[in-house]
Amino acid sequence: SQADIQFHIAIVNSCNNPLMPIVLEPIFHVLSKFHPPVFYDEQVVKITTTYHEKILKSIVSQNSQEAFHAMKMHLQVAEKHNLRLYSAKTS
Repeated sequence: SQADIQFHIAIVNSCNNPLMPIVLEPIFHVLSKFHPPVFYDEQVVKITTTYHEKILKSIVSQNSQEAFHAMKMHLQVAEKHNLRLYSAKTS
């Protein structure tokens, strides 16, 4: 959803690294085109929300190791869900 993309954009912008938005902008653009089937899966939305909360909590508490781990796990789980949903869609 747009809220998911906005969450990730806010995280990128909070890094205060001017290269991050430049590097990730094309990825967000592509995700906005190909990501929608994931947002209709209630289980995926629940898991995504849980990871977003962990990521945000880690950032707020300035625990970079925990934030890194939570983001890494979030991306791995998202990849797994995307592969599952897209393979089901093309079968």
